[in-house]
Amino acid sequence: MLLHRKNSILLIIMICIGSVSSIKADDMQDITYVDVVKRKGLFYEVFSTTPHTGLVVGLYKSGEMREKGNTDKGKKTGIWNIYDDSRYDNKIIRTDTYLNGKKNGKSIEYFTNCNPYRNRDCIKFISNYKDDFLNGTWETFNSSGQLTTTGNYSDGLKEGEWIVYNSNSRPVEQGSYSFDLKDGVWFYFNNEILFEAKTYKSDKLEGLQTKYYANGELKESKIISNNSLTLHETYDKFGLVVTSLTFSDGKKSGTELIFYPNGQLEGVRSWQDGKKNGLWEFFDMAGNLEKSEIFSNNQIKEILFYNTSGALREKRVVEIDNSEIWYEYLPNGKIKKSKAILINGSIQEKRYVYNPISGEQYVVEGEEKDGKREGLWKFYDLEGSLISKGYYNNDMKDGTWEEYYITNPNQDNIDRNNLTWEDKILMFSNKPTNQIQEQISEANDNPLEEISSPQLNRSSDFTNTINNEYLPIVKVAPIYPNRALSRGIEGWCIVEYTVTKNGTTANGKVVECTSSLFASASLKAAAKFKYKPRVINGTPIDVPGVQHKVTYALEN
Repeated sequence: MLLHRKNSILLIIMICIGSVSSIKADDMQDITYVDVVKRKGLFYEVFSTTPHTGLVVGLYKSGEMREKGNTDKGKKTGIWNIYDDSRYDNKIIRTDTYLNGKKNGKSIEYFTNCNPYRNRDCIKFISNYKDDFLNGTWETFNSSGQLTTTGNYSDGLKEGEWIVYNSNSRPVEQGSYSFDLKDGVWFYFNNEILFEAKTYKSDKLEGLQTKYYANGELKESKIISNNSLTLHETYDKFGLVVTSLTFSDGKKSGTELIFYPNGQLEGVRSWQDGKKNGLWEFFDMAGNLEKSEIFSNNQIKEILFYNTSGALREKRVVEIDNSEIWYEYLPNGKIKKSKAILINGSIQEKRYVYNPISGEQYVVEGEEKDGKREGLWKFYDLEGSLISKGYYNNDMKDGTWEEYYITNPNQDNIDRNNLTWEDKILMFSNKPTNQIQEQISEANDNPLEEISSPQLNRSSDFTNTINNEYLPIVKVAPIYPNRALSRGIEGWCIVEYTVTKNGTTANGKVVECTSSLFASASLKAAAKFKYKPRVINGTPIDVPGVQHKVTYALEN
């Protein structure tokens, strides 16, 4: 009998030990309960399978109270308090509300360095539950009792409006959640002043994104579509656009605008797929175009420089082989000269030569080495017809130079070196021509080179006289106007001009024309006429009021 009682007591001890062990496994805490045991989330009477109803106290391993509350048929119900593990001042750190063993209702957590019974500022957060899931309002506080966060939960997920506050209880962040993900517009504040707004969709930035200055003016705006940036603009403090740029698939594509602080346009940049492509322009603060660049697939193709007047001053063209052609321009927009800088370091140069009085233009072409003209150099008119050619040696003319002119666009170049003066007059005066050019004198430094009269083969014709009348040397046949030619229109024009002391014509005007179609061609032809000027007492003078009739007739 005694042996049987000893075995029963041993069995009871083993059951109790087994109950305590199961509690540790369930709660992952070193908790023991007074007069009850816990199995699979339910509380039972000791030495029984009957669910416990009534007060339950749980203890830390130290023996201090860990939690206290009531159960109903083994399930937690009502208010349960959770305490910290302190021997001298066992404080409440959280209170939960239960129904049928699940959290339902308000839950409050406290800071551990104060007593909730003596100081309401001890509250750390207040939440609400439904069937063990966060549901309803959520509030957090700092240790001074000031509100830091407000929001809502639904079935354990953040839902609806949420606000985050600073230490002064002023909002710093405000927006909405949907199924625990940020959704819609979120606002961000600094001392109650809006400085940024972000638009979210399923917790990802989508749509309009903005930043603001302290004065409330828009500072920056972005548009994001399908997780890719499509537009980015920045503004100054007065609301004026500073930069504007579009994107495609997150890469710069489109036009980017850059502005000075005063709102003046600073630059225009073109992009495609993140690469420079198209025209780039640069302006000074007064709005004058200073430079423009042309790109293709991120490679520079042209660079153009401008004067403050807007006139083109210089242009650089990059060829496929990376050689460069540089053009310099005169203030009137005409080309001054061009240089082809080859990849081997040599320079091929073209100079565009003008007569400032007649407006005639020539092209000088040759090669420079170490800054000196070398080898063959050629002179052309703008139609590409050869006028003269010869060689340079160490920047000095060397050898024989040949001179040419064209009497008809369908004829070959004619050597004029050995022509008599009468032949020159005859051929210049009576032959139809696209453009007749005179011999030019070349000046190394001045691009505006004077055109000299032809030198006479027989000095007795026009020299050694004190008084001479003006005499025509060159009369250029006009180009038949295309519109008149296509319509079969014939006619004439009388033009009037001044024969200058230099032998050129000036102040040309139309006196009478059978058709306005012939006016422009007649004036252009007269502008190229050449004369031996009138000489009085050995001094050449201008002769105004000279008239010339230009006749336009079609061949049978």
